[in-house]
Amino acid sequence: MFTRKILLDTTFLLPSYGVSIDVDEKEIIANVMQGFIDLGGEIYVSTLSLLEAFLKTYRVAEKLKNEEGKIRAREGFISVMHSNMIRKIDFLNYEIFLEAFKIRKTNKDPFDCFIFATSKAKGIPLLTEDSKAAAHLGEELICNWEKFKNNVFKKENGSSASSN
Repeated sequence: MFTRKILLDTTFLLPSYGVSIDVDEKEIIANVMQGFIDLGGEIYVSTLSLLEAFLKTYRVAEKLKNEEGKIRAREGFISVMHSNMIRKIDFLNYEIFLEAFKIRKTNKDPFDCFIFATSKAKGIPLLTEDSKAAAHLGEELICNWEKFKNNVFKKENGSSASSN
């Protein structure tokens, strides 16, 4: 199934902050995201993910005493924050807060609680590699990288797929 909207888990922001991720090469991720947009797709991110990605990358740079890494973390935050390609959803939303509060009963990661809650409250599938997400969102609101990438490539190559 091809979705027109996708919410990125924090992992998929990390390449913009100068951090490689295990799912694919930075260039491939960028090309797939651009292809998704070119097909009329909309990319969303929780504003809390912007902060989480910054904190993760900055903390690693601090531990490594890597001043360049700190600068990349700052520049990544600014770049994503001002990107017109990515729509931001403010986590300071009553509906999202109530959902996060429910999820928090069984998930102790506060960032995950709000990111999962954003997906659920807004009805936007979450692009994630987090195996715990399905327990909170159900399979219909979960999409992993390989499935997402394959669906984008199928649509780009003219294969028929249903759309939301």
